[in-house]
Amino acid sequence: MAGKLILRFSDFGHDTVSEHRVFIELRELGGSVWWGWWKKAEVDIDPRPELQQLQPPIRTGLFNRTGSGKFFSASICEVRFPSNDAEVMTSPDPLQTPEYYRQRLCAAWFRIDALTEISRAEFIREFGLPPAGERTLHLRSANLENDDGPRLLEQFPAQGDTILHLSDLHFGTDHAYPMDETVTTVTLHDRLIKDLRTLGVKVGLLIVSGDILTKCNANSFPEVVDFLCRMADSLQLDRAHQVLVVPGNHDIPLDNEAVSVVKRATDFRHEKPFREFLKSLHGEQRQLARVEHVSLNGFPVEILAMNSVRLRAEPFKEYGYVDWSLYESLYESLYEANGVRLPQSHDPFRIAVLHHHLVSAFPIEPPDGENPISVTIDAGRVLEGLQKLSFRLVLHGHQHVPRVSKIAKGIRENFVLTGLDKPIYLVAGGSAGAKRLYDPMRYNTYALVKPRPEGIDLHVRQYSPASGEEPSTYIHTQLPA
Repeated sequence: MAGKLILRFSDFGHDTVSEHRVFIELRELGGSVWWGWWKKAEVDIDPRPELQQLQPPIRTGLFNRTGSGKFFSASICEVRFPSNDAEVMTSPDPLQTPEYYRQRLCAAWFRIDALTEISRAEFIREFGLPPAGERTLHLRSANLENDDGPRLLEQFPAQGDTILHLSDLHFGTDHAYPMDETVTTVTLHDRLIKDLRTLGVKVGLLIVSGDILTKCNANSFPEVVDFLCRMADSLQLDRAHQVLVVPGNHDIPLDNEAVSVVKRATDFRHEKPFREFLKSLHGEQRQLARVEHVSLNGFPVEILAMNSVRLRAEPFKEYGYVDWSLYESLYESLYEANGVRLPQSHDPFRIAVLHHHLVSAFPIEPPDGENPISVTIDAGRVLEGLQKLSFRLVLHGHQHVPRVSKIAKGIRENFVLTGLDKPIYLVAGGSAGAKRLYDPMRYNTYALVKPRPEGIDLHVRQYSPASGEEPSTYIHTQLPA
């Protein structure tokens, strides 16, 4: 039996399936339709070698991860790829393509002559578990081997028991510290390492919650890599397993590209420099949405890396946007594929990391006429989802102001509110390296987070570029379980 193709899609201002299905159902429109594949840059692989081995009709599963979360089966009777080494092409037959994108360039086009909605259970029986992660095209063998499925990773054994949380480094024109130490100046690396050694802290994990650059200037990425590698070496951390970085709004450009918001939201070329930075830092390619496992001196910790710098619509580009369904499907597939029920009482301590705020740090948004609104527009869904998965802590940055919040959203189930007994601590890290600081925090800050069964030990330190001024405690508190 032939292998099977799986395509993931999203709706951007159009009901994708309805727009395509009309061509199939109305015979006067031809009885088939061309479906374009938005290849995700730096994520999707070239499927031509494998697809060329499949003979039409190709049984295909389609699923919409966002919104409705619906599933479909389809029959592909023809496949077209660009010729002459081109990367993209327009539809082979624009008149057999939905009008809203018939002139757009896609990496491949599939002619579909049957498209039927099915249940999730039916999808799993025919195509296997819905793929998780960021790829939009998957090929599976006839026996549905889930070669592309996620795996529960073994915990990396870290010797330290503390998480060092940095945010908003702003390397480039807004970075407050010199690259090289002199008699009168001190680098950020030296300032941090000296203070950590004075405190006697043993760091087991370094987390950076975005805005490592200034204004998306990718020329500063080498400086960031050098800084993080020096930090990892000084702290004796494995940078492939004990350093985690998520993007901020200064790291991935959303508002300075000539192409439309839909184009940016579907091919993701604007993420390429940040993905290349991650590869340079870790020595291997990393997805922006991923789960890492570390044992902090024997205490199991699970970290969910989230990308809040995503496009949904042009008016909302200044807001954070997560698209929680991506992470929900990641966890569903992660645990279903490994036969584990979710969640469980003996789960590891769960921490989510993103850049934007789930709860504002300022009394009024925005705090002044210059700064954009900082909150995450789907914060409600994110918080509800994290509660259901028993997350205990969220680390983020963005507004350069340290803040600690405790929140639980009531979720209505069978006329009863649930979730109020599962609060989450939200810790805003302030800025570890920016020169642009705001009231009420005019110092740089970093945080030390020590998770324990009975709660969290949180220590926030404040400091400035002035070499004669030693760091001091800003917050030191115990956050009970």
